[in-house]
Formats: sequence, C-alpha cells, structure tokens
Amino acid sequence: MHLEFQSIQKPNVHHFLLCDSLLHETYTVPIRTIVLYTSGVKDAPEQVDAGTIQ
Repeated sequence: MHLEFQSIQKPNVHHFLLCDSLLHETYTVPIRTIVLYTSGVKDAPEQVDAGTIQ
C-alpha cells in the first residue's frame, strides 16, 4: 500500500503513477495508492486513467 497525505490538491496527480511504478519495480508486488487529503480539500480525482495504466 502506498499511503500519501496531501494538504493541497495538486493540479497533476500523475506523479502517483510514477511513484507506484517505481515501488512495483523495486518490490514486484501489486501497489495500491491511498491519498488522504487534509486542510479542506473537498474534491479530488479518484482515479487516474493513463490508458492501460489506471
């Protein structure tokens, strides 16, 4: 599990895909990302669709 805490909503959340791919390459296990937003973030994407990578 890749757990992230964010205090602001970043305009581009694709950096999570990069982190997850590096974690998968290192540990060769499925990676699930959970992002916990704080500081009043009311709306954020639930999923990133990059074609075959989601």
